[in-house]
Amino acid sequence: MNFQLQAIDAVVIIVFLIATIVVGLWYSRKAGTNKEEFFLAGRTLTWPLIGASLFATNISTQQFVGQGGLAYSIGIGACFFQLLGAVATMLLGLVFAPRFLRMRLYTLPQFMEERFSPGIRAFLSGFSIVTMAIAGLSGVLYSGAIIMQRVFNLESTFSLYISVVVLAVTAALYTLAGGLKSVVITDFIQNAVLLLGGLAILIFALIYASHMPDGLAGMWYLKEVAADGRIFSKWSLFRPYDHAIIPWFGLITGGLIVAINGHCTSQDYLQRCLGAKNIYHASMGSLFASLLKVVAVFLIGVPGVIAAYIFQGQNVVPDQAFTALIIKILPAGITGLVLAALIASIMSSVDSVLAACSSLYTVDFYLKKHKNIDEKKYVSVGRITMVVVMLIGILWIPVISSFSHLYVYFQQFISYIAPPIFTVYLFGLFYKRANHVGAMATLILGTAMGAFVFFLTSIKNMAVITFAEVAFMRNLLMGIHNFFPAWLTGMNFLYGCFYHFLFCVAAMLTFSHLTPPPPIEKQEAAKRNDKGGFDNETPYASRNVKIMTAAFIVALIAVFIAFS
Repeated sequence: MNFQLQAIDAVVIIVFLIATIVVGLWYSRKAGTNKEEFFLAGRTLTWPLIGASLFATNISTQQFVGQGGLAYSIGIGACFFQLLGAVATMLLGLVFAPRFLRMRLYTLPQFMEERFSPGIRAFLSGFSIVTMAIAGLSGVLYSGAIIMQRVFNLESTFSLYISVVVLAVTAALYTLAGGLKSVVITDFIQNAVLLLGGLAILIFALIYASHMPDGLAGMWYLKEVAADGRIFSKWSLFRPYDHAIIPWFGLITGGLIVAINGHCTSQDYLQRCLGAKNIYHASMGSLFASLLKVVAVFLIGVPGVIAAYIFQGQNVVPDQAFTALIIKILPAGITGLVLAALIASIMSSVDSVLAACSSLYTVDFYLKKHKNIDEKKYVSVGRITMVVVMLIGILWIPVISSFSHLYVYFQQFISYIAPPIFTVYLFGLFYKRANHVGAMATLILGTAMGAFVFFLTSIKNMAVITFAEVAFMRNLLMGIHNFFPAWLTGMNFLYGCFYHFLFCVAAMLTFSHLTPPPPIEKQEAAKRNDKGGFDNETPYASRNVKIMTAAFIVALIAVFIAFS
C-alpha cells in the first residue's frame, strides 16, 4: 500500500519534534550541577508528572506495533498483558514505592547491597543495564523503525538502521543534556500527544468500520482460529489454559510475575517514583498511570481488532497492521498527529532506558570507586553511559527481527529473565531469613536456566528466519532444536516463567537455609527509614489515594466484564 506523507502531516511532526527537544533542553539548564538533579530531578516530581511519565514510558511502539499486531491476530486478549501491568503499577504505588522512597535510594540495586551484599548489587545492576538495552531499547527502536519504513516507503535493511539511528539520536539529545527532569517533562507532553493520537485512531477506525458492508455489527463476529483449529471470539480477553499464546492460567501466574517485576523492580520505571517529592506523590502518580493503562486497552487493543475487520482476506503482516491502519483510515493532518504520537512513544521509552542505565552504571559502579571527585564528573560519566547503551541496543536489532510477533518476542524474553530478579527482590523485602548465598545462587542458577530455555524456545525462529539463507547455521540450529523434547522446545513462555519462578524460590530457600542467617542489620535493611521529609504528606493524602485506588479497581472490573 503506497503512502505519500502530506505537507501538513510533515509540519505537525516537525513542530512536535522541535517542541519536544526545545522543552527538554530548557529544563536541562540545572541538570549538570549535581547527581541528584541529573538522576532524580532533585526529588521534586509531583504525581501528575510521575503518572504521565510512567504511562508514556510503558506505552511505546512495542505496544502500538507489537501489542496492536497481536490484537490483530488473536484479538483483545492481547491486552491482558496491559491489564496485568496496570495491576502491577497499582502495587508499585501502594507497596513498593513507599518502601524504596523511605530508603532515599538512587537505584534499586543499592537496596540489594544493604540487604545482601555488594556482589548482588553489582550483578543486578549490570544485568539490568544489559537487559534494558537488548529487551527494552532494541524493541522500541526496531518497532519504531518499522513504522518509519512503512510511512516513508523505505524498503532496504540500510534504511531500517538509518531510521533506528535517527530515532535514537533524537531522544538522546535532551536526555543527555537534562537527565531525569528533562525526561519527565517531555514525557508529560508526549503523554498528551499519545492519548490524543490513540483516541484519533480509535474514532476514525470506528468510522471506517461503520462504512464496511456489514457495518459495525459485523465487527463483533470476528473470530480467532487457533493453530489447533479451535475458534474464539476476538472480543474476549480470556482463552483456555492450553492456548498457544495467552492461556488464562499462564497469564495470572507467569504473566503477573513478569508484570510485577517489570513495573515494581525495574530502574527505568522506579526512577520516577524515587524522584518524587514524597510518598503521596509517588503513590498517586503510580495509581494515575494504572488508570491510564486501562484506557490504553481502547487506544491499542480495540484498533488492532478493528484492523482485523478492515483487512479481512488481505495478507497484512501482524506487526505492520497498526501502521497499515493509520495509512488507510486517517486524513491528512490527523495522520501527522498520530505519527507524532507514535514518535512520542518511541522517544519516551528510549529516554527512560537511557536515564535508567546511566543511573545504574554511574551510581552502582563508577561512584563506588570514585567517591571524592566533582559531582559534575558523575553527570559526564552518566552521559557517556547513555551513548554506550544506545549502541548496544542498536546492535541487538538483528536478533529481534527473527520473531514473527514483536510483542511476543518482548514478553518471551522478559519471561525468562524476570523470575530470578523478582525472587531476589521479593525475598529481600519480605523474608528475613534470605541471605546473600541464597540470593547469588538464585541469580546465577536462575539466569542460566532462563537463558537456556529462552534459547531452546526461540531457536527454531532463528533457524527459519534469521539464518534462512545460511544452510550450515540453519541445519545446526534445527539439529539442536530436534534433539530436545517437544514439550520443552514448545513450552508456552508464560508457563515457563511460572515454573522458572518456582525453581528460583526453591533455590533461594535451599541455599539460604543451608547457610547461616544474615546479620540483624541485613535482615532489617528493608525497614530502613531515612525520612528526610518524605512523610510530610499533603492534606487528605490518604483519602485521595483511596479514591484513586477505588477508581482504578472499578475501571479494571468494568473492562473485564465488557470483554469477558
